[in-house]
Amino acid sequence: MMSSPSFAWEYVPKGWTAPEPGYFGSEADGRDTLAALKTYKGQSEAWKNAYGDLRSEILSYQKSAKEELKLLKEQMEVERRAWKKEIQVSQTKNTIYLLLALGIGYVAGN
Repeated sequence: MMSSPSFAWEYVPKGWTAPEPGYFGSEADGRDTLAALKTYKGQSEAWKNAYGDLRSEILSYQKSAKEELKLLKEQMEVERRAWKKEIQVSQTKNTIYLLLALGIGYVAGN
């Protein structure tokens, strides 16, 4: 809450009632301005801290997600190699059965 009802600052030229030109207000206005600056500074620091905390959480999550993806890729590669081996075994069996059938057919035909 502001202590003065107007919270008015007015410009005072050099030599008028002040040694330097600038904006001057009452003592109450000065206190209110200082309190507002302290509040804003506190809020700013709180936001910076919250940002830092959130950023560290995000970096931690990214690191763990990257590790999980790497592990999943490795597992998929192991499965892929097993499937290829299984397919090769199946193709080899099919080739043997086909040759066996052709051999039996040839022997039966002659």
